[in-house]
Amino acid sequence: MELSKSVSSYFLNKDISFNNVTFISNINSAFRVRTGASVGVSTMTINGDLTLSSTSTVELTGNTVTSGNGGRINLKGNLINAGTITTTGAAGTINDFEINGTTNQSLSNTGTFSGTRLLLIMNNAAGATLNTPLTLPYNLTLQVEKTTTAPNLLTMIAGSSYTGGSITSFIDGPMKKLVILILLFPLEQEVFMLQ
Repeated sequence: MELSKSVSSYFLNKDISFNNVTFISNINSAFRVRTGASVGVSTMTINGDLTLSSTSTVELTGNTVTSGNGGRINLKGNLINAGTITTTGAAGTINDFEINGTTNQSLSNTGTFSGTRLLLIMNNAAGATLNTPLTLPYNLTLQVEKTTTAPNLLTMIAGSSYTGGSITSFIDGPMKKLVILILLFPLEQEVFMLQ
């Protein structure tokens, strides 16, 4: 699929399935997987690999009026992201990016994952391997998968959370969770002027 026409964006608001998908944008357009006027889910299932070029954007878009379900991508192959995977929607909308193949999946990200409503779901009994460092902008769900990160770092931003996790579903390797921490230090009662 090549985004090369002169339009502001392409969108999908129904369920659809593809084999390998490559996004190449020459005009900085976005491809949107979104809900319609209702709060139903639109799902793009990719039975092979998903590749984004450095100028490509894939946006999972929830309903902009009411909260609820948003766009969803089910990826059964590998991810090669040099572009942007992002989200929008009304407050409370959750957009899902699910890793759910049947063989070990590799995740390579030199691009960006952004948006405060992007839920990454790890749901592959064969596991997934992080080939590059990855920072998640929202929440993580661990269902039935061992995610190998070593030697790369999986980072969750401040305010994000995870669900799931067990002896069969866990992160194997380095992981960092950022927190917001306010420290108050007692100081001597002198006035200093910084110039």
